[in-house]
Amino acid sequence: MCNSHLATFTGVCVVNAHADRSKIREHVHDVAMSSPFSTQARTDDEQTAPPRRIAGHASGGVWEYLSPAGDWIIKCADPTRIACELRALTAYGGRGLAPTVVAAQPGILVTERVAGHTRPADQWTSTDAHALGGVLAAVHAAHALSQLGDPDDPCTHYSAEGYFAHRIAQIQPYAHHLSRELWAYITSVRIVPPEVTMVHGDLWSGNIIWGESGPYLVDWEYAHPGDPAGELAYLVQMDDIRADIRAALLDGYEATEQLRRRVVASAPLIGAWCAAWYFTHADDARGHLMVRRAEERLHEACASGAESG
Repeated sequence: MCNSHLATFTGVCVVNAHADRSKIREHVHDVAMSSPFSTQARTDDEQTAPPRRIAGHASGGVWEYLSPAGDWIIKCADPTRIACELRALTAYGGRGLAPTVVAAQPGILVTERVAGHTRPADQWTSTDAHALGGVLAAVHAAHALSQLGDPDDPCTHYSAEGYFAHRIAQIQPYAHHLSRELWAYITSVRIVPPEVTMVHGDLWSGNIIWGESGPYLVDWEYAHPGDPAGELAYLVQMDDIRADIRAALLDGYEATEQLRRRVVASAPLIGAWCAAWYFTHADDARGHLMVRRAEERLHEACASGAESG
């Protein structure tokens, strides 16, 4: 599937993957406008369109390339993050959970394009949520950890105490935005998972593609061993999942009562951490939105008694 046209594209990107990454975009443009990208003919005599940038920032980007030979997504990013994503897709790609890898080199990942679209969570039905729950249960299967690869790579490390210490350290500079009750909860709660599993690492509606056969997860560059309850709480927080959809999600997951309680108990901490991320990136509006959601999750946790579970 990886033909010479794709090799030409990735070859240019890889040359620059370890250099000035702000130059990647102009190199991609140069390749896109040169042969064979701009001249390869379709069977209907139309020309193949050059790669189309669909996401990205100064340190990399994502391009969509549609051609008679195949439809691909091409990502240029930090080599460490690409390595994490490659290991995850090696474990999950082609199983109805994630895209299939076409080619990879340091700083470059090419996958098959998954047909479908993202949808805001407020448009999900209970059937959608139930299907997504099944996908997440498969992702969180503990046996997948054996497929992660290099145990010395930082994206394969997990420690419960390290997890809490790291999150709290990131939240602390913005503690003044939190209520006293929320900060007290965050610094005292310890929800240690009974087992560590593979987690996607950035689970929100923008990274879920809905196709004819159901939901696929994309953008796995933060995949790592972790707590499934924290991952589910992250989705609830980021997309403000309403109660009926949350219940359908956990039903599809076949979540135990213990896991359901841990999701509720984790949500205030995860919510405050999401807020800290936005404050760090100068998005105060979303930061304050996440704080409000975290305060709501705290009330839920206290009302349900989940924090003592």
